[in-house]
Amino acid sequence: REELRRRQLEQLNRLLADAGFDGFIRSRWPQLLSDRRQQLQFAVPSRLDSYGFHVQRVGPAVYREQAAQTFRLGLDGWLGLVAPDIEVTYSSNGNRLLRFKGLSNIRGDDGRATLRALIEFPLTDREVPAADKNRAQTVLLKSCQLS
Repeated sequence: REELRRRQLEQLNRLLADAGFDGFIRSRWPQLLSDRRQQLQFAVPSRLDSYGFHVQRVGPAVYREQAAQTFRLGLDGWLGLVAPDIEVTYSSNGNRLLRFKGLSNIRGDDGRATLRALIEFPLTDREVPAADKNRAQTVLLKSCQLS
């Protein structure tokens, strides 16, 4: 059994984790559209630490024939020189994440290497029939193809 490890992280007013990045983008939308670089601390629970990141608008984009904006998230400091950036594309009004491209929190078959992901989200929400939802929940993740 693994020993429980804890650590209090600093800069809680700028600290984000996982899906909190989406809220960060939405809350800073006007500043990001003005091309001002935004600073944040991203929590990495597995390392009991947080890392400095910056996010800045790359520019306008078109995603599936829809007006959009693309942003780049990168590590600060010397780690930023070797770590790949993450790129996200949002609808032009900033209310919907359309595309994620970059390093993920999904591990490869060896259990150690993190995989790069390209995730494209639908343009609209739709209701999924209960039978389809139940069937999807029985499929093992192992059956997904990683490339």
